[in-house]
Amino acid sequence: DHVSASRDAANMLPMKTVCRALTCCLVHRVLTLGEPQYLVDRLPSRGEVAHRSTRQRGRLHFPRVRLEIGRKGFSYFGPKLYNDLPCSLKTFNVNSFKD
Repeated sequence: DHVSASRDAANMLPMKTVCRALTCCLVHRVLTLGEPQYLVDRLPSRGEVAHRSTRQRGRLHFPRVRLEIGRKGFSYFGPKLYNDLPCSLKTFNVNSFKD
């Protein structure tokens, strides 16, 4: 990889890590502020989908996918990453969460 040495020297994060962080920030912003509506509709909670009381009621639902390309879509990737975050991070306000 011809870029790694330069990236490390500049103290930059790998692009995969940056993408994951930005996706988590976007999901948190959408859930906290409730906008934009088209993204709110893509982030249903498990409680909204399952219609019963479970331990995962506070977690986000993500659709079942069969292909790898489906795992890269926002409807799957965003909730999957956000569900993996510790609960203590999810209580931050939008500005604190980004930092």
